[in-house]
Amino acid sequence: KNLDINGKLNISLKDIYQGNEKLFEYSRNNLCLSCSGLGTLNSQNIIICNSCQGSGSILKSNSLFPGFITQSKSICSKCNGKGTIFKFGTECSTCLGQGIHKVKINKKIIIDKGINETHKIVIDNAGNQNSKGESGNLILSLEIDPDENFIKKGNHLILEKTITLQEALTNSLLEFNFINNQKYQFKCNDIIYPNKVLIIKGFGLPVYNNSSNGDLIIKFQIKFPQKLSDKKKIALKKILPNSENEIVEENMIKSVISISEEQNKQVNNYLNSNLNEEKKKNSESPNPVECRTM
Repeated sequence: KNLDINGKLNISLKDIYQGNEKLFEYSRNNLCLSCSGLGTLNSQNIIICNSCQGSGSILKSNSLFPGFITQSKSICSKCNGKGTIFKFGTECSTCLGQGIHKVKINKKIIIDKGINETHKIVIDNAGNQNSKGESGNLILSLEIDPDENFIKKGNHLILEKTITLQEALTNSLLEFNFINNQKYQFKCNDIIYPNKVLIIKGFGLPVYNNSSNGDLIIKFQIKFPQKLSDKKKIALKKILPNSENEIVEENMIKSVISISEEQNKQVNNYLNSNLNEEKKKNSESPNPVECRTM
């Protein structure tokens, strides 16, 4: 019988970044110390099973029709295949004659830096025990908890950062909270436009059993002001470059509706879902028939 215990251990990006120790609580079968696995306090209380005569199995004969007999062997239900039983009333009160009993364990688990969801942590002899004192292993699969700020991509970290339009245009000092609870600042000398990406080398997660790190990839979103006064609009027109093509007012549309930010999100979700459905339909459509004229 397999004595191994399989479990799942949840870890955070911070655990992967700097390593950690965690307590893992689980239940396992332990050798009964009261009877040393015998199931009774005295070995003289163990006797031969009178149902199977010590063989651990019962032989049954079945007559299908006259002159034709079949035999089948089954495990003895009285001794459960052991061939021995206890004298009446002599079973160990701790394990009830099983030789093992359930115990709760709090095991200290060491999380190495750079470990990831493809690894398994194996603790030798921390699994179930049988009445002979043999032990299995504790085998833990890893599951990484989602982080509210960072996304893991291999050993790289992705941070989506929203900044103001002023910060995007004016080479402002920018700041972020890292997974080690430290605050870091940086500057970008270029204009930052929506979805612009900056890469900070070596600022990602450690590579397992290696001295190198992945990168931190920062993807920017720009928060535009909801309203501007006429005075500010005029000032911006003076500062910002003009359009390359001058537009002449000719066929003006009057009924243009500006919706709220929340409504804008809903419309985008609707459009994206329809776009995905159209792509799926196109991929599933049969090949077009080729028509030729003679």
